[in-house]
Amino acid sequence: MALTRLRQLAAREEAVSGTAIALTAAYGKLLVEDPKMSHETEMFPRNPVLATFTKLGRLAGKRPATLGFNILMQGSGAKATPPEWSKLIKSMGFSENLMEQITIGAITSGPLLHGEGITGTSSSATGTVVKNTVDDTTTLYFVTLTGTFETGEVVTGAVSGATATTSSVPSDAGTVWLPANVDINTLTLGSYEDGVKKLIKGARGKGKLNFKTGEPCIINAEFMGVNAGVTDVDLLAIDYGTLPVPPVLLQAAFTSGDDSLRISELEIGFESTLAPVDDISDAAGLHSYRITDRQFVFSYDPESELVANRDFYGNWIANTESSLSMTLGVNTGNKFEFYAPKSQIDKIEDDSREGIQINRITGVLNGNENIQNDEFCFIQL
Repeated sequence: MALTRLRQLAAREEAVSGTAIALTAAYGKLLVEDPKMSHETEMFPRNPVLATFTKLGRLAGKRPATLGFNILMQGSGAKATPPEWSKLIKSMGFSENLMEQITIGAITSGPLLHGEGITGTSSSATGTVVKNTVDDTTTLYFVTLTGTFETGEVVTGAVSGATATTSSVPSDAGTVWLPANVDINTLTLGSYEDGVKKLIKGARGKGKLNFKTGEPCIINAEFMGVNAGVTDVDLLAIDYGTLPVPPVLLQAAFTSGDDSLRISELEIGFESTLAPVDDISDAAGLHSYRITDRQFVFSYDPESELVANRDFYGNWIANTESSLSMTLGVNTGNKFEFYAPKSQIDKIEDDSREGIQINRITGVLNGNENIQNDEFCFIQL
């Protein structure tokens, strides 16, 4: 008799997309909650005309599978070392990058824009800006693409044309996840269920980040892949190591544009389209799942205020786009920042929180047509 509490999840990036790769305890260091595997084998009905209404046995066809679970966001303990769950985020359509920082002087023709390329005049180094960097900012955060930036050189934004002179050499600042639409890894995922292993391959996913006051951030994940078999396998002997406890949403700062808002919850969704890749040469009729589109969405619940203080409705009708930023945690290697340069309101509903009138705001996170892949990022600091 299997027990639902006795479960584990292992995940490994595939060397060849759509080809299952071996799983061991080393790939099972994921502390997940509420895992659920659904096999969705397509059954073809046979319905020849006969002398009666009798139906004949159906035929098993393509074998897709879905695996959903929650995982609490916790850091690795070292800001430049990705957490174990990073491989899941990468297969949801993100790239994992080392973020660096460099000290700069005054910015000319700023701001330097989140996601735009920068080039150093003397080093010829190139990079990608992380977060809009406004004129009075003295630290530039970026991801290096080529070369190494130098102290005392001018860096120039490829889209904004903004310039700034560096006054230090780069140093590690954390790990940043940026949207991607190419080179998105597939996963082999194993759900170990008290003596039974359910395996899927060629999996990619979508998800949400859920924040509530006084609670850790919950990553809601849903992966779609190819059924690669159900077998009898013992639970893994996993050494989870020593990690920081997940930070809870306290002492956090949430801003929309230049406004600091009092909210109780925030949700950011990665609404990716997961499309099956058919393959008649595969025993399951499928090669993998591919991300063919995406939309970043958000919702939050600020207290209702006078229009003179915060004109949510006016911004909605005027198609105003505002930056969105929130922090989580306080300890190095276990704190995070979430940033979007262009959030736009789609809907506002009246609601109440313990008798306090609130606006339940939903919307989308947009990008810049001249930059691209800049709608959202999050950072381990």
